[in-house]
Amino acid sequence: PKILIHVRRGDYAYTNGYNVLGSEYYTAGYLKLLQEMRLSVDTPVYLVSDDLDYALNLLKDFVPSLIPLVLCDPLDVLAELASADARIIANSTLSLWGALAGRPSSLTIYPSSWNDYYPALGSRLLASEYCHEI
Repeated sequence: PKILIHVRRGDYAYTNGYNVLGSEYYTAGYLKLLQEMRLSVDTPVYLVSDDLDYALNLLKDFVPSLIPLVLCDPLDVLAELASADARIIANSTLSLWGALAGRPSSLTIYPSSWNDYYPALGSRLLASEYCHEI
């Protein structure tokens, strides 16, 4: 299966009102994903981010088979998110769009804060039995 993690940092790192999701979120999401899909830690996990160095440093200690994808075009990131069999998404609209564009049966791990910010837009995604709030 194609597993993907999206880490959004960019301007979130220095803009008030936005939170960069930390290792606690991604660790919990990764463990939940492995459990739900019955995968081992040896399963390759692709990583996309607007700050790959930061993301690699954030995830390297608990995702042993991480494969960074260098994607400069947001449309390429969107395509990777949509094509994944399972994804851990960031708190960004790009992540949301990628998850919504994916197959309804694909697994999505999403931040619990979305229940406050995207109740209508994310209803298709968040109501799915294949989605889990972390």
